[in-house]
Amino acid sequence: GLALTKELVELHHGAISVQSEEGEGTQFIIKLWKGTEHFNPGEIVENPESGPEKQDNVANLGPVRPDIKKPEEIGVEDIDQLLILVVEDNHDVREYIKGHLVAEYSILEATDGDEGLSLAREHIPDLIISDVMMPIMDGFELTSKLKADIKTSHIPVILLTAKADGEAKIEGLETGADDYLTKPFDGKELLTRIRNLIKVRHTLWERISRELTMQPKRVKAPSMEEQFLGQIMEHIEIHLADPEFSVEKLSELMAMSRIHLHRKLKSLTDQSASQLIRVIRLKRARQLLEQNSATVTEIAYQVGFNNISYFSKCFKEQFGVLPSEFEEEG
Repeated sequence: GLALTKELVELHHGAISVQSEEGEGTQFIIKLWKGTEHFNPGEIVENPESGPEKQDNVANLGPVRPDIKKPEEIGVEDIDQLLILVVEDNHDVREYIKGHLVAEYSILEATDGDEGLSLAREHIPDLIISDVMMPIMDGFELTSKLKADIKTSHIPVILLTAKADGEAKIEGLETGADDYLTKPFDGKELLTRIRNLIKVRHTLWERISRELTMQPKRVKAPSMEEQFLGQIMEHIEIHLADPEFSVEKLSELMAMSRIHLHRKLKSLTDQSASQLIRVIRLKRARQLLEQNSATVTEIAYQVGFNNISYFSKCFKEQFGVLPSEFEEEG
């Protein structure tokens, strides 16, 4: 709290000092300038002229977006929004973090690691920001459990702590945390680290997605993710010729809800489950066409398409040529 106070006082060009005598007590003294003349023009945020009910300090925390949702309000329509889970037992710090994130992300909140773990498993956020020192379950244990669960192992985690020593940072990274910030931290730095982690994760899985073939062992990925993708591709391969094989059936086989499966696959491959099923069907069709093993119509049925026109349309969108043209070139 003192570190945060010091940062806020200095942002206002003020000063904070302490006087302490053992056995007598401690006194903290804050000095702030009157008026606004000591601020630079860019440091002053004017409240909008919208009545006294809106004359609050929210504007100083960043623009507020109306789509911050309670956990029970997040549904299928939100699954393509980037979702960040903030796990922090201090209300003021949560508000500070939210104020910097709400303009770009949807936010979930938890007040301890145990609640955070439940929300992470329920909603599969795109990134998690967690304090280290919390009741019930601390940030180290939370990170360790997230990284050990195949449903949440891919989620980047940023740990926040007031401990500035190297041992605490090493412990956090050893639990599987992707980044580490020492309190007090600048909100802009937090935003930059979030963007970088999401960008790195997307770049990594864009490469993996290009490598996706009917041979899952060739996919270079962390072991738990390779195992997950391998299971996905095995289920699709087994049901390749079944035109009724759906995302719902795949979700059931993976023991995951459709929303969870969607979020996990979007994070790993930047494709939805339905897109991935279609891509794998088409890649197998191309392999069969290269082998001249059957006619276009027969191959379409073999990979689960019972509408030849739709098969041709999808094939051209994927590979740039019609299957009949591909067959002739082969």
